[in-house]
Amino acid sequence: MSGVICGIDPGVNGGIAFLNVDGNSLWSDDLPVVQKIPGGKKWLDGAALGAMMQNFNPDACVLEQVSSRPGQGLSSTFRFGMAYGICVGVVEALQIPIWLITPGKWKIEVGLSAPPGYLTKSQQASYRKSAAIDLAKELFPAAVEDFARKRDHNRAEAALLAYWGMRNGIKDMHDVRRQRGGHLGH
Repeated sequence: MSGVICGIDPGVNGGIAFLNVDGNSLWSDDLPVVQKIPGGKKWLDGAALGAMMQNFNPDACVLEQVSSRPGQGLSSTFRFGMAYGICVGVVEALQIPIWLITPGKWKIEVGLSAPPGYLTKSQQASYRKSAAIDLAKELFPAAVEDFARKRDHNRAEAALLAYWGMRNGIKDMHDVRRQRGGHLGH
């Protein structure tokens, strides 16, 4: 029993975080990627993700439950779906209990407010990213360097997913351990 919760914001540009259940120690990073064809697109590196998960040995994983978005191209939708599938597959293969939660639910529950309606779609996206970074910095002041760049919003969201797990019942690690190998659905 490690007392660690993993949060994953899936995608090729996604983030991962490991939070101890006391909420006072956080490690986050970008999801590992590999470029299998020189000059080709990057893909999520499942082997590296598995090694990372084994290293931290989390008791549970909170994974953002995602779907394709309107206007997203076929190639990017496929790559995004592949990355999501790799995340689920690695967590399942390691028999780590997994909680799947939609962005609309966890973001509200951790206190991320929706962007003002008068903003353009691009401005709303920027607002959401900045809000995630700001909240992660507030909750985890010892890890502010992890969220120093604008593109670190995925790390911030992964940290907030782990935080959501800590706040919403993934506290009793004995219960989680007993269920290891099965699903903890939400």
